Amino acid sequence: ERLADRFLGELQARFAEIAEHPKRFPFYLGNRILRRATLRKFPHLILFRILPDSIRVSVVKHEKRHPNYGLWRN
Repeated sequence: ERLADRFLGELQARFAEIAEHPKRFPFYLGNRILRRATLRKFPHLILFRILPDSIRVSVVKHEKRHPNYGLWRN
């Protein structure tokens, strides 16, 4: 339970950073639409894209997943 709480807390903190400064995060694997944010204490990535009026998270995935995992969710 504590691990899940820490993961959720870090995920929410990263979402807040993405919302505040989305363009500071690099593009994902040369894709000029998707950007990535890594969690600091967990081996997970957040893949997201910037829309005209919002930010859309495509996937939160473990770093060991195939690089194309979740890209179909664009």
